[in-house]
Amino acid sequence: MSKKETKKPIQAKDDGSGISNPYDVKVQFSVGKDLNWEASSPGDVFTLKEQIGKGAFGQVYRAEFKSTRFPIAIKRIAEDSNTQATIFKEVDILRKSNHPHIVNYFGCLQGTDPSKQAKDEKGRFSYPDSQDRAAWILMDYCAGGSIRDYLDTSGNLTEVQLAAVMIDVLQGLNYLHNQKIIHRDLKAANILLSEDGNVKIADFGISTQLNATVTGNPKTMVGTTYWMAPEILSEKYDYKIDLWSLGITTIEMAEGHPPNWHLKPFQLMLKMPKDDPPTFKNPEKFSKELRDFVYLCLMKDPSKRPDTMKLLQSSFIMKYAEKGPKALREELIQMSKKKSTPSK
Repeated sequence: MSKKETKKPIQAKDDGSGISNPYDVKVQFSVGKDLNWEASSPGDVFTLKEQIGKGAFGQVYRAEFKSTRFPIAIKRIAEDSNTQATIFKEVDILRKSNHPHIVNYFGCLQGTDPSKQAKDEKGRFSYPDSQDRAAWILMDYCAGGSIRDYLDTSGNLTEVQLAAVMIDVLQGLNYLHNQKIIHRDLKAANILLSEDGNVKIADFGISTQLNATVTGNPKTMVGTTYWMAPEILSEKYDYKIDLWSLGITTIEMAEGHPPNWHLKPFQLMLKMPKDDPPTFKNPEKFSKELRDFVYLCLMKDPSKRPDTMKLLQSSFIMKYAEKGPKALREELIQMSKKKSTPSK
């Protein structure tokens, strides 16, 4: 019978303070209170998968925490003088936001361009080298992709799907507006869908925080032209521009594209001040309640345009809200399932 092995007790060292510290503890990474990550080797913490999106300010990748395989999305933005303000603005807004219909923020770290990295035996990106100057914003991974993805792969939304999406988006916008934040670039591409059927507003790269005492004059003409409210051209606007964008996005989700999609941006900007508000190409295909919802969102006089709470009480939203949250959530889950299988 062999002698039973006995483990030696873990020894500790004393630094003179009377508090002992264990030997042989290797710190792989740490996260500061401001959610800035530090790691001797970030590859020990995350596995970077594939690119899942690309925007004006950078690329978005799917990744996993190695220890738990918890999925996250990582937005990479090159840190140069032209993008630093964008990085700080987006991080600041995400850090302050805490709402189920706004993307969660998990922190920020530095990395390099994954296109310069070798791939492993399975063809996946290795994690970026931390020596390069690039900001990596860690966020929710929404397996269902964006509503724009859904339109491109599965077709236009039904009215009940539209209502399910809009209820969540309106709640997210209401939260932002109460925080005195204007999104300024709301569109189907910036509305994400999680695997459990939760809608989240994303991409705060050009959002602005209103001054509490000087509301309504950010003096910046930004956004994507087809979704842009007319008053932006005057450079005097407030949070109501997000409700105009919501109306355009509603048409986009119902018909596949926003109105005037055939025009070049500068042509549209010339038309906007004098034209009537856009509407559906084929209004007869849609219910009166939906047409009225779009009409309210696209009132050219922003003072007459309803806020988020009034739109949540509109006849269109109330009509489908009667189905109950469980039924509406199931609609969103079914939408998400069409995009929720990640590539290997």
